[in-house]
Amino acid sequence: MKGNITLLKPYDDNLTLDMNVSTWGSTGGWIPNHYILIRKKACSSLRNLYGNAWFTLLNAFNVPTDRCPIPVGTYITSGYELTKFEDMNLPKVSFYGKYKVVGRIKNVENKDVCCIVVETNFIRPWETLI
Repeated sequence: MKGNITLLKPYDDNLTLDMNVSTWGSTGGWIPNHYILIRKKACSSLRNLYGNAWFTLLNAFNVPTDRCPIPVGTYITSGYELTKFEDMNLPKVSFYGKYKVVGRIKNVENKDVCCIVVETNFIRPWETLI
């Protein structure tokens, strides 16, 4: 993963983390609610989910602290390897296939302050993407 993240407000525990994972159906179309995660205290929850990979992630984006809250600023990475799932506190087993993650960060009024959509493919070791 390469890119940047700009925080206009601190990423802290006053926010809520809301993620919904969809799978691609065998007859086409996204099937929502494969995995749902809603957690208060967004910063601490994300830190817990990332486990030991939290420190690698923050280091890759040059974040000045490894504690919550993450301060306002623009954080840039020239590259972060997403294959270290064993270091994260996420499910370790998943079916091969196409997934879409819709992540939202909500404030205390339950209004969206951030949204991210990521699509990914889990392929068998002998398969290649075209």
